[in-house]
Amino acid sequence: MKATLSMQNGVAVYALRGDFDFFVRDAFLREVGDRVERGQTRIVLNLRGVSYMTSSAIGALIAADKLLTGAGGRLVLSQISAPVRASLQMVGLLNHLTVSADDARATALCD
Repeated sequence: MKATLSMQNGVAVYALRGDFDFFVRDAFLREVGDRVERGQTRIVLNLRGVSYMTSSAIGALIAADKLLTGAGGRLVLSQISAPVRASLQMVGLLNHLTVSADDARATALCD
């Protein structure tokens, strides 16, 4: 998986591409943890380019959401690809995670 980071109004926006699986799960959680340690607790994940998400990656999303929420921040998922949307819907997470149609709205939801 590849990630491109941009900052929008103090919110870290990651555009992800490729497979989100066990092999990148730990690096993803370390990145979120590092952001929290620096006081940056608002993150948007643009999932438009993610073609596949494993159960371990779904677990990482839940862990990141809890970590950010516990630190007074927020995780927002943006532009979820069809395969990822199907996976999240199958496990019932679309109703529990904050989701947005685009990055601008997702950034606004972080406030």
